[in-house]
Amino acid sequence: MILDLAGFRIKLVNTSTVESLPFLNTMHQGLKCVYQPEFLLRIHYSDHQLFDRPEGSCISMQESNSDENVNTPIKVWMDFDGKRILIQGWPESSGSPCWECILEPGQKIGMIRHPAAYRNRDPLAYPVDHLILYYLSLWNQAIILHASGISFSGNGALFTGLSGAGKSTIAYRCTNAGARLIHDDRMLLRKFEKEQITGYRMPSYPGQSACSSRVTTVFAIKQERQFSIQTLSEHESLELLMQHSVQFFYHPDLLNRQYQTFQQLVKALPFYLLTLPDDPGIGHHLRKIIESHAT
Repeated sequence: MILDLAGFRIKLVNTSTVESLPFLNTMHQGLKCVYQPEFLLRIHYSDHQLFDRPEGSCISMQESNSDENVNTPIKVWMDFDGKRILIQGWPESSGSPCWECILEPGQKIGMIRHPAAYRNRDPLAYPVDHLILYYLSLWNQAIILHASGISFSGNGALFTGLSGAGKSTIAYRCTNAGARLIHDDRMLLRKFEKEQITGYRMPSYPGQSACSSRVTTVFAIKQERQFSIQTLSEHESLELLMQHSVQFFYHPDLLNRQYQTFQQLVKALPFYLLTLPDDPGIGHHLRKIIESHAT
């Protein structure tokens, strides 16, 4: 089974029973694909831990089952030994991890272990899928950005900003002007050869299929009474990406990888500060600006 997770083609292999494929919830069912995989992820069901609790950083997250609409608070522990990324999810009321993951992005392999009783649960249920995408991004010139994304005839744009700035609203204004919506909240931005930048829909909503577009412009948005557009400097663009990108694990080697990707992206894309009123017709004006960057 191969899934297209925000552009990363991941092959899932059940190591416990060769004939059995892992169970997927409605979030991931629509992401099956037939493309050549670029990462192998083994799914292992066992009650024996793979490793002791990591000694790196710990963050609080919500474990989600999209089919049951249930969120459970967990603590996620992470560490990096120079080659492998070790991750464990610990329920607040349990003395053992509810899942653990070993990733070797440089070798394009990984393993997830779930307890034997979890065979009928999606092994990639949030936050596992997002954590995997985050670490794969660090090795593949990509970042996850709090941003909405749209595309006018293959010319994509991202809108990022503070919470409540209107990222979703402006994306839907653009769809009224003929744009295709990629995502209204979170995008994976990936740089390929020849300076091509592609934006991918993050898996967030049940039933959505994979979606992407070439990205030609990034806008930082701010609600004002008057419309204006200002080119951001390289330094301002770097600050923008650092402020609005997803960062799960504060390890110096991994942060350096992410910063190098920031630098490459700001050299390959134009960044603008966009101030605008809440005008239902603003999408038509933005369409002209976005299409002017088509090459």
